[in-house]
Amino acid sequence: MAALVTYVHNDDPASGTDALFEHVKDLSAELAGHLSMTLKSLLITTPGLFATTKGFGVAIFEPDSCTQRLYSLQLRKQIHPAPAPGETASDPSRFDVDRFLFPLFHNAVAGRYVVDILDDARYDDEFEIDGSVFDPPRPLWTRGGPGVVLGSGGAKLRQRGDAQARSGEDVIEQHNRFDDGLAPARQIEADVVHWNPNWTEPVAPNTRRFYLLPSRRRPATPVKQKPSADSGPPRAPLPVNLTTPMRPLNDQLADLLKGRLDDKKMVAFGSGGTGLRAKRRNPTLKGLIQPTAMG
Repeated sequence: MAALVTYVHNDDPASGTDALFEHVKDLSAELAGHLSMTLKSLLITTPGLFATTKGFGVAIFEPDSCTQRLYSLQLRKQIHPAPAPGETASDPSRFDVDRFLFPLFHNAVAGRYVVDILDDARYDDEFEIDGSVFDPPRPLWTRGGPGVVLGSGGAKLRQRGDAQARSGEDVIEQHNRFDDGLAPARQIEADVVHWNPNWTEPVAPNTRRFYLLPSRRRPATPVKQKPSADSGPPRAPLPVNLTTPMRPLNDQLADLLKGRLDDKKMVAFGSGGTGLRAKRRNPTLKGLIQPTAMG
């Protein structure tokens, strides 16, 4: 079963053109062997995951900024879009909040990561994880760059995103609890950096950033499909095979049916003001041989 698990990347057109995308691909490739063993262990322990899991989310810690003081991490995923302004509060089931303690951190030579099990019952084809908002904004990622430096003389955290972290000291002293709002600065600030420019779409005045999952069932919201009739009505062969005790009648009837249907059968799809329509025209059969005294 583990051999059937594969990455969902959508490489083109970002492959080779986006520095952060290439960096994450490189990290994923370095972790591939260790990650494969981790997933195999999960499936051996709980085989039912193969049937109940939409996918496995792999959160990779950036090696240049990860700290050994990290004790626990919380990730909040938004499974369904938020309601429009002015509507009532959305269903809490659209959120999935998971917490990972340090025993769940997987340590490989290439770095550390956690595996988030995304269940098929709640997840659709995509989800979102909001990043933090900084002033000035986060600079474009560059290899070896400083990232966001908080504190005196650095950037200010205007809004914390969907990732939160706690240190061992936080747990012992009961400080910096999860979901405590923007409160004072935490000992460890965690942020999820969206890395795939293919998983974006413009939503004025910003850009929506999402994470794509493999499609295993129909979407929650049906998508209207508009067929194209540019190539004319579609046609398909209709083989006719009749078996009767009267061989001459069988052959003549089969030839007549085949010829008439090839000429007249039609399934047409229209668009525009008439919407989608379909019709089939079956001709009245004429010219059959008359029964004889033998028939």
